Parts: sequence; C-alpha cells; structure tokens
Amino acid sequence: MRSAITRTARNLRTMDPPYKEAMIEANARWGEVDTWKLIEREATPLTISYYLMALDRQLTPDGEIVRAPENQRIHVNLFWRTFWMSAVITGLTLLLGYPIAFLLANLPLRHSNLLMILVLLPFWTSLLVRTTTWIAILQSQGVLNDVMVAIGVIADEARWQMIHNKTGTIVAMTHILLPFMILPLYSVMKTIPPSYMRAARSLGGRPFLCFRRVYFPLTIPGIAAGGILVFILSIGYYITPALVGGQSGRFITNYIAFHMQTSLNWGLAAAIASILLFVVIIFYLIFNRLIGVDKVKLG
Repeated sequence: MRSAITRTARNLRTMDPPYKEAMIEANARWGEVDTWKLIEREATPLTISYYLMALDRQLTPDGEIVRAPENQRIHVNLFWRTFWMSAVITGLTLLLGYPIAFLLANLPLRHSNLLMILVLLPFWTSLLVRTTTWIAILQSQGVLNDVMVAIGVIADEARWQMIHNKTGTIVAMTHILLPFMILPLYSVMKTIPPSYMRAARSLGGRPFLCFRRVYFPLTIPGIAAGGILVFILSIGYYITPALVGGQSGRFITNYIAFHMQTSLNWGLAAAIASILLFVVIIFYLIFNRLIGVDKVKLG
C-alpha cells in the first residue's frame, strides 16, 4: 500500500486533470472505497493493526477482526515455539546443573574451586565464539558426527542433522545458559548443613528417601531462581537461534530484530516486543502466586 501511494504521488506531477480518473488509471485500488477506509483508519494517532498483525489477525475495511490469510500466519506459531523451547532449555539446564551444583557444594574446597572455575569459564568467552563452536561440533561433517562414524555408531551416509534446526538451538542454548542455573542452585545448597542428611540417615531413612524428603525441598528456592532466570533469558535470545536454528529453530525475537533492522516495520516490531513483555509479566505473576518471589535466592 505504501509503495502504491509513492508511485501515485510521483505520477501526479505529470498528470493532467481530471485527477480522479488519472489516479484510478495509475492504480485501480484508488477507485475502491475500502482503500480510503483503510487510509482513514490507519491515519489516526492510535491503531491496533500492528497488535492484530502480531497475533495473526487483521481488520477488514468494515472494522471486523478476522484471521490473516494462511500464508501470513507465522507469529503465533513463533510465540508458541519460543515458549516451549525455552521451557525445554530450562528443564535441561536443571537436569544438568543440579548434580553439578551438588558437587560444588559438597566437594572439598580445593576441588570445588577448580570445578567453579570450569563453570565460570564460559563467561570469559564471547557468546559468538561459543555459538560458532557448536556449529563446528554439530554440523554434518562436524566433530560429533565424525566421532560417531569412527566408532561405528552411525554410517557415513547417515550422518545426523543437528544444526540449523531445533536440536541445534536447544543444545547450544542449554550450554550457554547452564551457568545461570548452576550458580543460584549452588548458593542455596551451600547454606544447607550436611548434618541434616546425616540426621535423616541416622533415623533409618534410605539415601534416596532422605534426599527427596529433606534435601530436595530445601533447594526449591534455588531451583525457582535458576528456572525463572534461565527461562526469561531464553525467551529473549536471538543471536544463538539466528546462527544455529535455521528456519525451524528461530525464536520470535529473531523476527523482532528482522523488522527493526531489515524490513524497517518498527510498528510491528514494537507490537511483538510489547506482547512478549506482557506474557513474561504474566509468567512472573503466576510464578509469584505459586512459589513466591520472596522465597527466591540468588546468592
């Protein structure tokens, strides 16, 4: 629509009266009432069109909200993909980070300090370097596939495709965000006296039962802190999904960056970003209702 207006304005300089017929001749859409209704509606200071577009909806010339055409429904699927992949990444960081934090909190100081250095080492490396390293590891001719072929796990012609898809995004982001789960867990586990577990064992409890009934409930504030930190960081990432995600592993934040830098559709980018912020606030309120922010410990 904007390009049609520009072309018509350029052609008006060479047009002769009557201008109405000349405009219609330049572009038949100027003779449609719906076109002028659209211009009148979008010329107002406030409009909901961008928010509807961000939710795969659109306004008809009569003001009715309808679903966008099939080939334009991309944003809602991207929102869902961003949320569920962020939840998967949060779960994987918890699964990997919990035993590491447990070791950090219970090993002798000499060994725990060395392990802590290894945990903090990624912070001393550029995010771009860490992401591109995973490209070298996960690609079809990469390190991991070469090892699998060498030991006979897979055939050379059946190499795994682990990059430029959802798998690449999940693996790379789990590695990058793992320290953000370990550190809150460690800060909580370090304050749990070892005598609690010894007392539970002395009362006849089996190791797993003592862990489930005594130790694990005490670490819930650390789990909550690490979970909300990793989840919110995952939602806002766009560099890693852009490099290793391909088409199926990109997040909604990649399209915010696209509209800001490439398409220059800043209104749509702002609408998507504000919806994302609103959803994050809703998650935060639910989290506060179920667990309580006052129970979260970051150190």
